[in-house]
Amino acid sequence: MKAGIRRSNSRRRVAGIAGHGQGGDPEAQFELAKLLHVGMGVSQDSSLAAAWCRQAAEQGHAPSQYNLGIQYFEGDGLPKDYKQAATWFL
Repeated sequence: MKAGIRRSNSRRRVAGIAGHGQGGDPEAQFELAKLLHVGMGVSQDSSLAAAWCRQAAEQGHAPSQYNLGIQYFEGDGLPKDYKQAATWFL
């Protein structure tokens, strides 16, 4: 498979996930956060990843809550804040 085709498929996948995320789907928000965090199919953006992760976490999505806690703990895309981290781990 050619690289251009892979990039095109990645963009379509990200666009589909983003649409569901904007619609409030916490699983899609979590997936979009993961893609943004590593820069897969999109430009890497830890701050935006944290924002999407927070949206899912606030809906009770446990993996998002954990990842948001890690981001606060490490200061990855968010200010380092151990107290905030702890609230998301509990």
